[in-house]
Amino acid sequence: LADNYRMVGELKRASEVLHNLAVLQPQFPMIDIMCAQALHEAGAPYDAVFEELDKAEKASPSDPDVFYLRGKINLQMGRYQDALEALTRATQLQPTSPDFYYQLGLAYQRLGKQAEAQEQFNRKTYLEQIASNP
Repeated sequence: LADNYRMVGELKRASEVLHNLAVLQPQFPMIDIMCAQALHEAGAPYDAVFEELDKAEKASPSDPDVFYLRGKINLQMGRYQDALEALTRATQLQPTSPDFYYQLGLAYQRLGKQAEAQEQFNRKTYLEQIASNP
C-alpha cells in the first residue's frame, strides 16, 4: 500500500502507512528503512530521517541499506566525510552492489580525492559488467 501511495505521489500517506505498520509489526526489519525513505522522499527534515535510520541500524546493524541511505543523504547535505564513512560501511556489508560504489565514488570526488573516486567508479562498472554477463 505504501509503495502504491509513493508511485502516485502521495508521499505523506505512504509515510503514514509505514508508521502504522511499524506500530503493528515492530519486529519487521525493513520498516525503519522504508519509513526513512518515505520521509526523505516527502521532504521531511533530515533529523526525522536520520532518527528512523538510527532505529533501523539498532534493529538491523548489518543491513547495508541503512548505511547506503545515510550516505546518500549526507552527500546531499554536503557532509562528504560522513557520507564516505556510511558508504564505505555499506560496501563492506554488500560488496556486490554497483550503486553503492557509485555513491562512494561521488563522496571521494566531492572530497577532492579523484584517484579514489575513479577506483570506485571502475568497481561499479566491473560489477555491472559481470552482472550482465553471467
